[in-house]
Amino acid sequence: MDKKWISIVVIVFIAMILIGEVLTYSSGVNRYDSDAVRNGASVNYSISSSGTNDYRAVLMDNGGFKGLERLAIYVDENYEKNLDAARNLTPIGYMEAAYYADQMQRSLKLRSFDNTVICDSKGLIEFLEETKANPKGCGILSISYALPGEIYTGSAMDPLMVWIGNGGSLYWADSVPGSLYYNNGELMFVNNSQELFFGANCINLNGGLHPDTVEKNYTKALCLADHQLFLGADSSAIVREHLSMGSMNGSIAAITLVRYGEGMVVQTAGSFRIEQIEDLSQILASGICYKSTIIDQYEGRVTRSTINGSFESISGDRLYLCIGSIYPVYGRAFDV
Repeated sequence: MDKKWISIVVIVFIAMILIGEVLTYSSGVNRYDSDAVRNGASVNYSISSSGTNDYRAVLMDNGGFKGLERLAIYVDENYEKNLDAARNLTPIGYMEAAYYADQMQRSLKLRSFDNTVICDSKGLIEFLEETKANPKGCGILSISYALPGEIYTGSAMDPLMVWIGNGGSLYWADSVPGSLYYNNGELMFVNNSQELFFGANCINLNGGLHPDTVEKNYTKALCLADHQLFLGADSSAIVREHLSMGSMNGSIAAITLVRYGEGMVVQTAGSFRIEQIEDLSQILASGICYKSTIIDQYEGRVTRSTINGSFESISGDRLYLCIGSIYPVYGRAFDV
């Protein structure tokens, strides 16, 4: 063959390889999978990708706290209608609640968690009633500033608070937890909601506060990225068992998980941002709780193959595998 044609063939071949690489990364057809099992004193896992991705494996000990299995995402059907009135009563970080709920549901599905339902006030009341006998492993994500008066009025004896105390998990975004509820359609303000949910006044209301540090252990393990602190909790004021992570200024953190009876309340700072959705999705899907400790973690890269790994530890009851970094493209949690 003429040298000229050999050169052309080589160039075409290289171009085909490069085009193939571009398609692999950007076509949106990548496939991911994972598996994990405990074998005595070892936790063995595998993680697969049809592209090239960074991945992270995190072995946690949750002290027997049951990981999330069901989630209700509460969207107040009167969110827009009553927003101005609500803002006259309590600080709120505005979000398009219905859109936020849809994005949360999609984000969680990427992390192999699809047992979610988006509900209005009636649906939330029904979810609480359905799960009240055994709320462990059940969660409510409230992205609305006011709760239905049928389940909450600011008392520790309210159905919602009893539900949390018996093992349910409440995840909160957008406002001060429990500061408002509806009474016959009218917004009612609760003066002591912070003491009720956290045991102390601890929510940062300074919208101009910016982070000056970051909690390194859990933040790195879960690839947390949001840096908002408005409506974040100040851990120095909280006497209950708790865990803070993400961006911080002093003891004020972007994410704080606080024990409430046998359950927990999770406060996320700020208002709608893609990073907030990503971080909250990592918290929910991983199953981390207020008493979680990281036993071990490993990060690596997988390229069109299956990677096998293991942790040598008799401790640890929850393994989270995640592909991607700041914006994960896949995740899955395992009880081990």
